[in-house]
Amino acid sequence: MPRGFLKKTATMSRSVVDLKSISDRELTEALARTPVNYHVIWSGRQPSVHNGSITARSIQLIREIWEPIPLRILLQRAARISGYSGFDPDAVREAVRRHQGAARACYFLAARLAHGDYVAVTDVPYPSSGVRRLRAGDVVLGSSGLRFDEDGSGVHVGLSSAHCVCGCPPVRTRHRSDPSSSRRT
Repeated sequence: MPRGFLKKTATMSRSVVDLKSISDRELTEALARTPVNYHVIWSGRQPSVHNGSITARSIQLIREIWEPIPLRILLQRAARISGYSGFDPDAVREAVRRHQGAARACYFLAARLAHGDYVAVTDVPYPSSGVRRLRAGDVVLGSSGLRFDEDGSGVHVGLSSAHCVCGCPPVRTRHRSDPSSSRRT
């Protein structure tokens, strides 16, 4: 038997098993459970995922670099890879969440705030930029176009009278033009 044959065979058979028939009703219910303001943003870097895994195959459906793609759109793309066959939406949602903790994470799960910033939904301890960890509530993509990895500093965003999307106490935004402004209050 050729070297690597069993590994390739296992990967190919796992690929077939991951696809399942998903009815319109199942997809609609899964989309209803998905927050409207959740998006996935790809930094354009190569992910460190196992080829053939559901994580790799579902997040790689995003080809747009630094363009927020609604999580609902990703779930639809993944559910309809081949007609009515695709990946289970709950498995795709879980794969995106798991990727947030991966080494060299480059697909960020972000919530869009009312003023246009996209903030991390969960901590990303090892972003692919390697500059520093991304905390829940840090800006991944600002409404001005500033990206998390441009200067290596995420900006934690909160609302003056309410808790941040990640549940932390209220904070003020730190603007690049005013480095002396408070980071957390």
